[in-house]
Amino acid sequence: MLHHQTYPKGWTDTYTEEAYALRDPIIAWGFSETGTTRWSEIEQLDPLNILGNAKAYGMNFGLASVDRDDAITYDCVCLPIGPRIYRLCRARQ
Repeated sequence: MLHHQTYPKGWTDTYTEEAYALRDPIIAWGFSETGTTRWSEIEQLDPLNILGNAKAYGMNFGLASVDRDDAITYDCVCLPIGPRIYRLCRARQ
């Protein structure tokens, strides 16, 4: 498994200290869905406002992509993207 993280250090520190992975709506989406979606379209509950808190670190937009080849292989990509890239992605749909 390849793991490469580019989130801001302040966010990764907060995310780890608050144990957000246990309640992250993006992770929950990734375990229950296949495909690609914008963070803003994820409907899982976010009672801790994790996505809102991420905005304080400049992560206003993002996408998640999940591919399951079989019962064993699971690939998930979760990317914060800036407003310009977000607009480009929306324009190409």
